[in-house]
Amino acid sequence: MYAVLGVLLWWALRGTGVRRPLLWALAVTVLYSFTDEFHQSFVPNRHPDVFDLAADFAGAVTALLIVLWLSARRGRA
Repeated sequence: MYAVLGVLLWWALRGTGVRRPLLWALAVTVLYSFTDEFHQSFVPNRHPDVFDLAADFAGAVTALLIVLWLSARRGRA
């Protein structure tokens, strides 16, 4: 889910003139993941987990690296 979120954020930001849209997409995705883990601390039978946060980060990074690689292959890097 966070891989898709990261790619969609990158796609939305890349045409707006924002500098380094890939890094902004990653930062916003990780921030959202953090807030989701924080929210889980208030839900009964759920708990925040640093490993979930790491998995969300890894998914976003992997997807964005694939996007970066595909963009470089197409000459749009």
